[in-house]
Amino acid sequence: MPSLLKSLFGKSEEPLVSSALPEAMAPQKQHVTGHIGHRRRDCWWDPIYSPTLDGSLTEGDWDFDQTAGPSQKFFIGQHLDGVVSRGDTFKVVGVTFKDCDFQGVFDSDTLFMFDRCRFVGCDFAYSSWKDTHFRNCEFENCSFALSHFNRCEFRGNKFNSIGISGSKSDFERSFVTNPQALIDAGASRAEGEKPKVRKRLYQWHRLQGSKAHLSRTLLASHNLVGDDHTFYKTAKLHDLQQSKAKIASNFFELIFSESRGRFAALVSLLLNLAENGLLRVVGLLNGWGSSAFRPLLGIALLWSAFGWAYLHLFDTAQPWRKSFNITILAGYSNEYVDTITPGLNTAQSFHAVLAVIFYTVFFGTVIAKLSRVR
Repeated sequence: MPSLLKSLFGKSEEPLVSSALPEAMAPQKQHVTGHIGHRRRDCWWDPIYSPTLDGSLTEGDWDFDQTAGPSQKFFIGQHLDGVVSRGDTFKVVGVTFKDCDFQGVFDSDTLFMFDRCRFVGCDFAYSSWKDTHFRNCEFENCSFALSHFNRCEFRGNKFNSIGISGSKSDFERSFVTNPQALIDAGASRAEGEKPKVRKRLYQWHRLQGSKAHLSRTLLASHNLVGDDHTFYKTAKLHDLQQSKAKIASNFFELIFSESRGRFAALVSLLLNLAENGLLRVVGLLNGWGSSAFRPLLGIALLWSAFGWAYLHLFDTAQPWRKSFNITILAGYSNEYVDTITPGLNTAQSFHAVLAVIFYTVFFGTVIAKLSRVR
């Protein structure tokens, strides 16, 4: 299957890049001991943007027995080392985290389990998680930008308005049961209380690029972990999101014509729309690579449909034989040229084209499934 790709958002009206994380500050490489950064003050495009909270968060306690959930707290991963025992499971059940920041390395040789928790306005930037499970949790107005998840699982979670960074939302050998929901929840704001249309469209088309990048990250992760069903579901998400990102970019260029002319943008837009349609058709035929039976069934239905047409619409001799020969492509030759029956030659040509498409998809899918390691 063809695939497409890339982009992301950030600050100002230049091509947006979300605040790049300096190498020295990467959470997996630095021992974070206190709250770092001013993302709530500076990242106006992110759902967690709230200048009034900048500098006001206090360190939270991992003991939630006396509270329904922490609010306006920050949690440092390394500080868990004295709370949990190596080899144990640290489970947090039914806790609501509101306007909280998670930073540092959450890797204490233990299994973290967040079960039926809610994260509202939480920022996961500058954090690195390992062997963490989020099960039946809700994420609302949160940000996964500048975060890293290694050998983590997201099962049955709900996502609503999530900040993402195409190249800095990293999922490594991590499993997300509903990747479509995560991508669809990606959000980006335009600067200002009443942003102009141009700013809104700019943020929108850059966001599609970020989603495309994240979908590729998820596909690469699901290539190593998870079940086949989720892998092919992610493959569909990836291919369509890459195409959508290109279409969004072409649409923006067509209206505002920044880096090239409107005519070139229009041509690219039409070509990418056609490619999107082709992707959907081929994806429907083989289940986005998951099913070799679908195109085989399509070949059988093609033989039946045109056999009926040759019998009832064109009244040809041996209609089922004719349909079989053309369907398997071996019998399509000049012997079927008919200058008397109106439309028969056109129908036969159309029949042959469809047969070529079905056979190409069928053999391509079978070869890919048998000869390629997922």
